[in-house]
Amino acid sequence: MMISKESRVKKTDMKANSGLYACVLRAMNASCVSLAALFLLNGCITSSYYKANEEYRHVMREFDLSHRGNHRVYEGIWSDTVEIDGVESVHLQFDGFLKGKERYLDVIIPKKGRIRPGYEIVPGKGLQESKNTVEVPGGLIFRESGKKVSGHHPAYLLLQSMQPLDGMKSFYVLFNQKVGMKSDPAAILKDYFGYEITNPQIPLVLVNLDTTLNYQYSAQCIVWDRGSDGSAVVTHIGLDNDQYDGPRMEIGWRERNRPVYILRQGGYIGTVLADIITSPIQLVRMLLTGFSGGVR
Repeated sequence: MMISKESRVKKTDMKANSGLYACVLRAMNASCVSLAALFLLNGCITSSYYKANEEYRHVMREFDLSHRGNHRVYEGIWSDTVEIDGVESVHLQFDGFLKGKERYLDVIIPKKGRIRPGYEIVPGKGLQESKNTVEVPGGLIFRESGKKVSGHHPAYLLLQSMQPLDGMKSFYVLFNQKVGMKSDPAAILKDYFGYEITNPQIPLVLVNLDTTLNYQYSAQCIVWDRGSDGSAVVTHIGLDNDQYDGPRMEIGWRERNRPVYILRQGGYIGTVLADIITSPIQLVRMLLTGFSGGVR
């Protein structure tokens, strides 16, 4: 039986096309499986439940955020000098920062800096850790206390809960303070944060606690004392940043409830099942979002 050249070409084309179709189908199946897996891992219901749980356990639930504005200033006292882990530290205390009665926020500021590895630029490798060490400003410890203390010098806690509206000027006026620099803390608070100290006194301590990020905070402490000519001079600076559940943020659970939070973890069983059941609908919605640039 003779097979024409044309028939052989058609069969070859059909095989090639069938191979191409098979590859396309496999790719589509793999994409669908990947999308489904991605969906089950990042289910809308489970994600929302996780976010709600994290907000429930967040330490900022203990903060008094009833003020309207991007910052608030709390007046406290500079109590005394304490020793923490063998390091002499400044002890500050603030009332009204935490929700509820007889809840005081202690701020501990080590006078001695922390020793950390230095860094150097290595040709071809960029920034690398060096054998030399450097001293950086000591970290700040925030912890709750149920005991009120007394003190003789003023202290101010600046809580920033939203981004500043002045183009970062208020950020840089604090960030640029250096040890030995002459500056007026009362003028800084008035000009950049709208807070007027009725009876300015030196020595004075200002703590800036920035909570504009939900996953970590940053903090800065500036201590002023009288210089040889009687003007206010920066004598100490502390810097720190950490996660809210880190070791230097020791705030009790008063507005939060640990047993309730533990029980809430069992809810993930229901949310995962709900995501599996509703995954086809969620998948269609995700595809529509991808094709249309967002479901409105």
